[in-house]
Amino acid sequence: MKDHYRKTPLAGTSYNLKVCAAFIQMDKKLLMLQRSLLSSQPLKWCMPGGKVKVGEDIVNAMIRELREETSLRVKTMRHLLKRYVCVEEVPYELHIFEIRADGILKINEESVDYDWIDLLSFPFLDTMRFQKRLIVESWYFSQFS
Repeated sequence: MKDHYRKTPLAGTSYNLKVCAAFIQMDKKLLMLQRSLLSSQPLKWCMPGGKVKVGEDIVNAMIRELREETSLRVKTMRHLLKRYVCVEEVPYELHIFEIRADGILKINEESVDYDWIDLLSFPFLDTMRFQKRLIVESWYFSQFS
């Protein structure tokens, strides 16, 4: 199956896996994590997030993933968008949440670094597949919806 990023599901494709990601801005910069060497797409940059567990709803998954990966607590959250993605032959439904969070930022072993990235720096960032497109869309929806 070819990699894809779509607003609607690709006919004949089962998107059984659900994934969530956090769009967190501070001072017009976006929180990004650099994946560990042991992860898929090692050392690539991405927004905090992860897989939804069986029986878990997408909102609680986002709260859990943010807490596990960054130690931050959700103050407010808003669902920004849903996309149908396939990377390395794994199709999944991706949900992006705009989040306001508090707490002390501390990354776990899934990441080796974090940074607050200015939107103008994204073209030069080595991100996971489709992250740049996702960030641009998320930024747009956070501003105009």
